[in-house]
Amino acid sequence: MKTPIHVGAALALTSLASAQLQPTFTEAQFRLDLSQQLRPGDAVLELKADRSRGGRVRLELEDRKMTLFSDDGRDMDERGGDGVYTGVVRADLQEERAIARDLQLSAERGVLIPIFEGRELVERVNSRTLVKRPRPMTIPIITTSASTTVDPDHSLMITDTSVFGDVDHNLNPCTGVGNPDGAFAFAHVMTELAGTNDPSVFAMDWLSHWGTAQNINGDVAPARLDTMNRILDAWDPLGTGVLDMAQAPFHPIAVVLRLDLRETNGYGSGSAGEARIVYSFVDASCDASQEGFLAIFEYAINKTGCNVRQWGQDWADLSDLPVGSLAYNDALADLTTQFTDLTSNPNANRLGQLRTNDFLPGFASGLDWQLREFRLDSAGFLTQETVSITPPDTLDGSVVVKDIMDGNDPLGLIMASIEGAASDIPVLAFPPLELFFWEGDGTSATEDRHQFSLNTCNGCHGGETETDFVHIKWTVPGVPPVLSGFLTGNSVLDPAGSGVVRDFDDIERRRQDLQDLIDGSCFGGILHAEEIRSH
Repeated sequence: MKTPIHVGAALALTSLASAQLQPTFTEAQFRLDLSQQLRPGDAVLELKADRSRGGRVRLELEDRKMTLFSDDGRDMDERGGDGVYTGVVRADLQEERAIARDLQLSAERGVLIPIFEGRELVERVNSRTLVKRPRPMTIPIITTSASTTVDPDHSLMITDTSVFGDVDHNLNPCTGVGNPDGAFAFAHVMTELAGTNDPSVFAMDWLSHWGTAQNINGDVAPARLDTMNRILDAWDPLGTGVLDMAQAPFHPIAVVLRLDLRETNGYGSGSAGEARIVYSFVDASCDASQEGFLAIFEYAINKTGCNVRQWGQDWADLSDLPVGSLAYNDALADLTTQFTDLTSNPNANRLGQLRTNDFLPGFASGLDWQLREFRLDSAGFLTQETVSITPPDTLDGSVVVKDIMDGNDPLGLIMASIEGAASDIPVLAFPPLELFFWEGDGTSATEDRHQFSLNTCNGCHGGETETDFVHIKWTVPGVPPVLSGFLTGNSVLDPAGSGVVRDFDDIERRRQDLQDLIDGSCFGGILHAEEIRSH
C-alpha cells in the first residue's frame, strides 16, 4: 500500500529537460552496491516514479546542494526509462537499516493506522498490511510508523491553561500579573515583530486597518470601526493614543505546530511548515464567550534535510514532559522564541502571515464574521493583503469560480487574481444557524466543489467542516479552549446535498504525520505527498 507523506528533504525539484517532465516519486530504497566504486559514506538511492519518464532530475537534499538522479541507464542507473531514478547520496546505511527494521517491527504489532486523502480520513488499516518483504540487496525507505509516542496535547495543539498561566512566560491581561517579556506574552511577541519600529506605533498602525475601508486586489473590505474601537477601549481606555504593550488585551490560548504544512503552496509556510501562537482578545470583564477576535501569528519555519526531522523531534520530545511543568514550559518557550524573536531571524522574524478572526461587532451589528490576513511590508509594518486561496463570497456561482472548481487553474494563477480583501462568513441573527460553504453553480463535480470550498478560509471555518466560525474557541481565563469537531474528529454530511459523508480528524492526521517524520529516514521526505492547502 502506498502511503505518501509530505515533502521534507526535497526542497526543490527541477528537470534538466522541461518543468513539465518532473516526476512524482512513490517509493524509495537504498541499493547495496558491491562494486566498491563509491566513496566511504556514499550510497545508491533509487526513487520509483509514478510513471516512466526517463531523463534526469536534480533534487535539493541539503542547503544549496543539488543531487543528480537519472533514469537513462547511465552512471549507477541500471535500466533507462523504467521509472527508477538513481543517484548517489551521503548516507549511513547502518542507520538506515536500523530505521527500516524498527518501522517493520512496529508495524508487526498490528495497530490501526489512519489513512488520509488530503484532510479526509478514508480508512484505518491494520499496520501489518504495511509490512513488506525487502527486495534482495536493498534497504527500503518506509514512510509510515505504527508508533504512538507523540501526544498531540503536548506536541501539536497545546492549549493547557497551566502553560499560559505560567507567570514567568506570560502576562495575564485580566490580572496584570506575569512577565510582559515572557515567551508567550502578547507584549513580547508583538514587540519582537515590530523590530526597529516603535511597538506602540506598530500596533496602532495594524489596528487602523479596521478604521477605514481597505481596497485590495480590486475587492473592498469595509471599515469595521466597532472592532477597532472595542480593542482600543480595552487597550487605551484614556484615549492617549499610546499603546502600552504590557496592557495589551490579548491572552494566549494555543501554541500550534503545523509541520504538516511543509512545502505547501498558497500560504507563507516554510520548508518545515509553520509554528503558530493564537491570542484571544479579552474585554474589561475578561469574557470572550459571546463575541470574539482571534489573532493568529503564523511563522514560516525554513529547514532542510535532517534538520526538518530534528525540528519535529524537538517538538515530539515535549510529549515526554508533564504538560505545564517548569521543565515543559521552559522547553516550549525555548522552541517558540526560535521563531518569534528577532535574534532568530533578523529583518522581519519568521512571520509568514498574521491572520485575524473577527466578530467583535456582534450579532446586533448585522456584520459578518470576518477573516483578514496581514504580512510584514518592506518598512516592517503589518499590511493587510488578500486572504489566501479565498475569493470574495459574492463570486460564488460565477463562471470564474466554476473554472477553478473544474480544475482549470493548476498553477493557482486565476485564484490569485480573484482573492478577496477579507473572507466573510455570513451570520444569521436567529437560529437555525446556517454555516457558509461554496456551492458553485450546481454543475461542478461534487468532489471538486468540496475541495475548493474546504481550501477556502470561510469554507474551512464554516459548513464544509461543520465549524461555527473558529476551530479554537476560548471563553475565559482558566478554562481550556474548545476545539472544533474538524480538529478532534467528526463526520460531516456534504452541505451541497450530494449525500456524501466525510470524516475529519485533523489533529490525528497531524499526529500521524509527525510520528512518520521522526521515526523515518531523512530521505523519506522525497516521496510524494498529497498537498494540504487549507489551514
